[in-house]
Amino acid sequence: MTGIYRPGVKLAVASSFEGIVNNGATECALTSFNAYAQMPEGRGKFFGYVIEPKDFVTIRNSEHVAGFLALRPLVGVAEDYVTVLEVLEACPAEVRHMLNHPDEESAYRPLIELFQALKKNAWHAEKRKKFGTGKESAFYRERKRMQDADMTAWMGTQEPYADSIAQFRMLADTQERVEGTANAYEAVTKGFVPWFATSKDEDSTFLLCQIYTQTDRMEQAALAEDGRVRCVISRDRLIGMETVPNRDKVKQLTVIAEREGVPHPQVWRIEDRYDTKQQLELRDAGFHTQFIVPGYMFPHDIRKAAEDRNVVVLDRSNFAAQLGGFAEAWRY
Repeated sequence: MTGIYRPGVKLAVASSFEGIVNNGATECALTSFNAYAQMPEGRGKFFGYVIEPKDFVTIRNSEHVAGFLALRPLVGVAEDYVTVLEVLEACPAEVRHMLNHPDEESAYRPLIELFQALKKNAWHAEKRKKFGTGKESAFYRERKRMQDADMTAWMGTQEPYADSIAQFRMLADTQERVEGTANAYEAVTKGFVPWFATSKDEDSTFLLCQIYTQTDRMEQAALAEDGRVRCVISRDRLIGMETVPNRDKVKQLTVIAEREGVPHPQVWRIEDRYDTKQQLELRDAGFHTQFIVPGYMFPHDIRKAAEDRNVVVLDRSNFAAQLGGFAEAWRY
């Protein structure tokens, strides 16, 4: 027994991966700077050369990386990283001011406004496409190159959130199952069913799950019949850019509802950011979307989310019990 309320129906919990399960912002910074350095538009800028993962420590505390991490909440898809890089390049003084005044919303405003303006420019769209659209783009090619060259070093540029992983384990332990079914989704009849609904590519996401599990940094589910280690969330319950190429969250959660055979209100979204537009879109489609575990969020957005009556800011170390409480209150 987990001590968590056990729903009498199946409730799918569609969680972000980055910012909730994986703290990979530093790896994204390294990949972005390297990918940009290999594009004609970025050659010679920032660090001026490609930095291997084993040498990431030499730039980890630089102003460029600090600025990238501070603006990470702006990123929804890989294309956004190159827009962040252009903001860093265009506004070094403003970036320095932001880093010196991290709690002042006004310090972020000019950088956010430039980011939004760049995204609207047609001339910038082609650069975004070359940088981060699809597996053959500069960003994903560079990530693959680093993985192939030195997987251990690449892994060392990021880490899992241990608290979150333990909470997903507790949610999974509420399940009632029917063994021997051919359909993985029909095997669970009641309880919380964790999913990853991510903007990342599915292969890299599951690779991280496997490696974290094998290195004892991520809790595992019961061993498979062949004795192999399985992640707390199986490959069957991971949806990313391959399944929904435009990373549309309404479409992602719709696929989850269809596969699990549940109505939309029984798919709950856990996000790591305060995105009122996306939350309204999901809510209009019938999904529960008000749950946030602060991850890649601006400090001022955390404050706004806490004050929003339509949002529940969950505790990273206790969200399983909190979700159980809502399921009980809503009579699921």
